[in-house]
Amino acid sequence: MKNGEFGVFSRLCTMVVLGVLLLLPCLAFADGQGRPATQAEKDYHARVLQVFAKALPPAPEGWQTSRQTEIRIPEVVGEGCEANPMPVEYEILWEDAARRDEAMEAMTQAGVQVLQKEAATDSATDSAGNLAGNSAKNMEAAYTALAEELGKAADAGDHARVQSLTAKLEAMAQKMRAVYEKCDQELQAAMQEHEVRDIRASVFITTNRFSEHMSGSATEGEPVAGCKTVRHEGYRDPHYGWAEGSTYIFMGHDWGVDAGQEPAAMTAQVKPDVPHTEIQTIIVRIQASPERTDELISGMDWEVLSALLGSR
Repeated sequence: MKNGEFGVFSRLCTMVVLGVLLLLPCLAFADGQGRPATQAEKDYHARVLQVFAKALPPAPEGWQTSRQTEIRIPEVVGEGCEANPMPVEYEILWEDAARRDEAMEAMTQAGVQVLQKEAATDSATDSAGNLAGNSAKNMEAAYTALAEELGKAADAGDHARVQSLTAKLEAMAQKMRAVYEKCDQELQAAMQEHEVRDIRASVFITTNRFSEHMSGSATEGEPVAGCKTVRHEGYRDPHYGWAEGSTYIFMGHDWGVDAGQEPAAMTAQVKPDVPHTEIQTIIVRIQASPERTDELISGMDWEVLSALLGSR
């Protein structure tokens, strides 16, 4: 990979990595204290995780597993966690690595071409050899110079000049934003041209969650294994590309829409006076294309999941 291409690739990867880091789960106890897990709690985690792994559908043909929850039994749990139903989470992510890498290379090349065009515009000069007035570099230099003048005027107490320079800086900032936005639009358009869909699919399963917020685009789907389902369709993120939609399957008792929340949520009531290791609800979230979602739903073992409900 050439230096220019590597720069674009690094820029794209940095945005993705930052997004992932912000989303990484953090294990923390509400009051900052922990206690040793009881044998019942350890057995609960082990049993549930093993059932989740067993219930998974086969990987899409030719795809690779990129991420999967390891079956680890907690030695420490949060102090006072026995006061609430105990959740257990499991996730697996598959990717079509060949198509993913091919698309990434094509998007990188497209991004390089856009940035090379931008660099050429920045280097354009007039007949006298001066940078073109509408070049990003020229505007940035002019903006910096004006900002320095503004600082001097403020130090001198020249309020009239401060107001004049402030107005000029605001006008110049608008022009610079327009240039940057145009470049960003061209970059996004070039990358979107080579974007591919249906290259990732994930299954996330959790016990004892009692609320799941729904966006305005969510619609109720056909029941799965007799359970309510809700589907979010996919969308394109301007920075991270296409995000496949998600289908949620709500297992357990009394799931319904709570329109009083903003956004609306699917909620279930917590049963009082039952052990915290009793499984009251299960949510299965499948994030994939509609066709791939149907395939994964068909491959899930819903009977073994249903058997967990009400167990301890």
